[in-house]
Amino acid sequence: MTDTPETDNLARGNHVVPTEFAQQLEHERDEARKTVKSLRTTSLDLLARLKKTQDVRDRLAKEPSAWTIDWQAGPYPDTMRVVLATDGEIMYVATYTKHDGWQEVHTCEKIDYYITYWAEMPALPQV
Repeated sequence: MTDTPETDNLARGNHVVPTEFAQQLEHERDEARKTVKSLRTTSLDLLARLKKTQDVRDRLAKEPSAWTIDWQAGPYPDTMRVVLATDGEIMYVATYTKHDGWQEVHTCEKIDYYITYWAEMPALPQV
């Protein structure tokens, strides 16, 4: 017996097509069935991952973000503290005093660019 039992059963009686051709068709059909089963499994896996991603996205959209930044365009900070500052192109971790102006926190160098916005450093997210 070969690995094409359905074709072998037909070959015992009257058959219209050559057995080799029918066997080839049976092999191709079985391979197509395996491919469809694999694709179905992959599709279900992808749909499950998509659903999980959407659930996480929806949950995050409902929760307030710890990284929400309240940018200020108005007066600069009135007391010296570490803030985020930007000139519209570069983001700095900076301090501001009326005497020294804007300074980069890490290097203590003066920021020579016009700071357009500043914001309090956001709280670190709770993990």
